[in-house]
Amino acid sequence: MKYWSAYCTAADKLAKFGLIMAGICIVILSALVGVEVILRNFFERSTLIADEYAGYLCAGMTFFGGAYALDSGSFIRVDLAYMHFKGKLKFVADLVCVLFALAFLACLLYYCSSLVLQSYRGHVVSIFVSRTPLAIPQATMVLGIAIMILVVIKEAGNLLIASCRRK
Repeated sequence: MKYWSAYCTAADKLAKFGLIMAGICIVILSALVGVEVILRNFFERSTLIADEYAGYLCAGMTFFGGAYALDSGSFIRVDLAYMHFKGKLKFVADLVCVLFALAFLACLLYYCSSLVLQSYRGHVVSIFVSRTPLAIPQATMVLGIAIMILVVIKEAGNLLIASCRRK
């Protein structure tokens, strides 16, 4: 149990790190859009990168914030049928959801990692004036998914531990 407790603590800290990174993305995004609006309305100029980087920051915010949303219980859930489940049926539903989430995230991690490696090896850059190496913003997806996988594993472990304690 000591190791599991340490794992849960580490997963919680990584989820909070993701929350902080998502917050940083929001702050930078807000500043960038604000600067772009001011430049366009008052100076008839543009940063030329606001729309591109707004997309990168939105993706970063989403992928980084997902793990904390799941960990804090604020992730999107459809409870219409689930709220009527009791006992073993609720446990089975929880276990199936966690296992499907883990499988989905593992596939997503694999394909996003492949995308990042392909972009990195091929020196792929954005089509915009900034010529941003796409492996950099794409890597936020991989990091966010990896953190979310750790949180889902924590959820699965806690579910199984709680099930064993009830017996």
